[in-house]
Amino acid sequence: MTSSIPSKYDRFYEQYSKLDTTSQIELDHFLACIEEVGEHLSGETTYRGNIEKLNSFMPCLQSISSSVTISVKEKDDDVNLHKLTWKPNDFNIPADVLLRAIDRMTNR
Repeated sequence: MTSSIPSKYDRFYEQYSKLDTTSQIELDHFLACIEEVGEHLSGETTYRGNIEKLNSFMPCLQSISSSVTISVKEKDDDVNLHKLTWKPNDFNIPADVLLRAIDRMTNR
């Protein structure tokens, strides 16, 4: 018997399923890095890449943080840097995303 109670991650998975496979992998890796260094608790991180890709991730990110925003854009050696901020502890990454990212990195 399956539960009809919605998961707190339903919106995340709905948005995630709209991304292509390469973007899903990149987002998994990005989220795993945030978790690994504890940035999910501190309330900020930097995304290195183009704004179009980051914008495609934003619906997923906004579904796991009610306060996430893109606050700064800079360049470092011709790489775009985008600072993301959120209220400390307002970033809840689904555990299976982390497990997938770890699995992909260890099975390269």
